Amino acid sequence: MFRDRARLISCAALSALALAAALSVADRADACSCIAPNHARDVQRHAVAFRGVARGIRPIDARTEEVTFEVLARWNGVAPTQRTIRVRRPLGNSMCPIPEFRLRRRYAVYAERNASGELTVSGCNPSHAE
Repeated sequence: MFRDRARLISCAALSALALAAALSVADRADACSCIAPNHARDVQRHAVAFRGVARGIRPIDARTEEVTFEVLARWNGVAPTQRTIRVRRPLGNSMCPIPEFRLRRRYAVYAERNASGELTVSGCNPSHAE
């Protein structure tokens, strides 16, 4: 009888842990539902869209870094004479994916202007390496 009771308690505990794990994964997935990238739509939805190579990355503060891109192609919001563009991105953990930029890599970048006029990318941004 003791064995049956111990098995029942073990089984109940494992079931509870499995349910808690499943619910925590579901909460994270539901917290951020990113739309699949679509170049034509993303160009229209963002203030600035371009192809560029990351030439510099510098911290602004503990939560933000600024990436300087050499512009290779202009799709939206970029002046014909503009050769470089600076884009800020938040650092740290986020429920939604934030683009990570690496030096000397080529990217399609879709950015918004914040209240200060700075270009930014944030969670679920469709910017990506090419």
